Amino acid sequence: MFTIDFGRGAREFERAMQTFGRDARWAAVVATNKVAGMVKDRLTAELPSIFDRPTPFTMRSMFVRRASMAKLFAEVGFKDFAAKGTPATKYLRPQVDGGARRAKRFERLLQSAGILPSGWFAMPGDNAELDAFGNMSRGQLTKALSHIRSFAADRGQNRSQTRKSRGKRRKEQYFAAKPGKPGLAPGIYKRAGAKGRDAQPVLFFVRKAPTYRKRFPFDRITAVVVKQHLAPEFRAALEQAVATSRAKGFRR
Repeated sequence: MFTIDFGRGAREFERAMQTFGRDARWAAVVATNKVAGMVKDRLTAELPSIFDRPTPFTMRSMFVRRASMAKLFAEVGFKDFAAKGTPATKYLRPQVDGGARRAKRFERLLQSAGILPSGWFAMPGDNAELDAFGNMSRGQLTKALSHIRSFAADRGQNRSQTRKSRGKRRKEQYFAAKPGKPGLAPGIYKRAGAKGRDAQPVLFFVRKAPTYRKRFPFDRITAVVVKQHLAPEFRAALEQAVATSRAKGFRR
């Protein structure tokens, strides 16, 4: 989150406050809110050049907390709430600060199902289906999870029931290879080839958290916009406030 204000030692603002009082305070609110909107628009405009095909949810990830006469600063940041999915701040903030990423929603789902070990992460394999935005297909994840759960459930059924359920899933089967077992690397695979003897990797399970480099210069972009526009916007708003007050015969 970035705070936009005039800060301590802002001589132009302090002089204006001494001379114009409430008019200067009102002008500061107007200018701060206008520049906060500019910052939000500029950051949003930068997203497609930094990320590959950002989703509409990501393009709406910024918020502005506006200034008021009682609070002479505005804030611009990432939304920390999502009715569905992962809040923007959880997956975008690491792109600003760098470092290890947190577990994604589908990874937590795999962990809760006992498929992905706690503390491990999942990386797309060569046969992962990606959506238009380059993210793992929810449909494939749902299908894979359903198949793996059904296979586990088959073990508690009789042979005739097992044959029926296997027949329904014969066209497309998924299975999990868990850590510690010989053969395939840990992950989720799709059966292929004659009689499903070939295994195509959909997800790989890794112990080490994927790390992000600093890709999104959030603070630098914000600082440039503030430096370019805050003072001019304040002067314009102050001029308008003083003119309005004089026309009405009072100060704000």
